[in-house]
Amino acid sequence: METLPALLGKLVCVLTLEGRNLVGKLKGVDNLGNLVLEDTYERTFHLDKGMQLEPMGLYLVRGDSLFVAATRTFLRSFCRLPSNFSQPCTHIKRTF
Repeated sequence: METLPALLGKLVCVLTLEGRNLVGKLKGVDNLGNLVLEDTYERTFHLDKGMQLEPMGLYLVRGDSLFVAATRTFLRSFCRLPSNFSQPCTHIKRTF
């Protein structure tokens, strides 16, 4: 497993505690876990529209809202997603 400074300059996927899914190039990190992402896109997923990318540009993620930051290759190998993962999850019901 790599540390955050080892990921500088690489394309990373960041998940926040608020549920944001961000993809961008890691340009900076400090000792509080704050991240600076360049050429950032927020990925949103909709049942009827599929995945959409919204450009965010230069983006700062506060360390206290960071859930996970990893390369996409690591996430794919770690999660071992099934081949039909892109299909909509019709069995999940909202509880709110």
